[in-house]
Amino acid sequence: MKNKNVTIGLALLISVAIPVYWGSVFLGILPINETVVGFKNWFMSFPLPDSWLGICSTLLVYYTYKENEKNIIIFSLLTASSLFFLALNGFMFGIYTGILFIPSIDEYIEIMIKVCSLLIGGYLIISINKLLIYKIKN
Repeated sequence: MKNKNVTIGLALLISVAIPVYWGSVFLGILPINETVVGFKNWFMSFPLPDSWLGICSTLLVYYTYKENEKNIIIFSLLTASSLFFLALNGFMFGIYTGILFIPSIDEYIEIMIKVCSLLIGGYLIISINKLLIYKIKN
């Protein structure tokens, strides 16, 4: 894989950021405010889906390091699709409830997380597409 270090770095970032983020939430370092009705319940429904993303990205790190192309493809796509789903779900919730348009540092951080998720997911899909095209041609 041509961009092995980039893929490992991005997947490792996800693998580390998720437990740090949720650890900060559960320890009260990042308090969750009820900015719109139902926000806290909606927000607290994400530890399990985020854990799935963390597992997929951790396995992507492992298989990319081992250069196991079949599993790199599988876990790149799983990680990318999880990133896209979570980011788009968050954007739609923010748009639907209007919370996206309430300026606050918390919302700016959440927007940054969503945009980064879409960019990383897009990068993974493009890099896997290039790998598949290379494999087909050779």
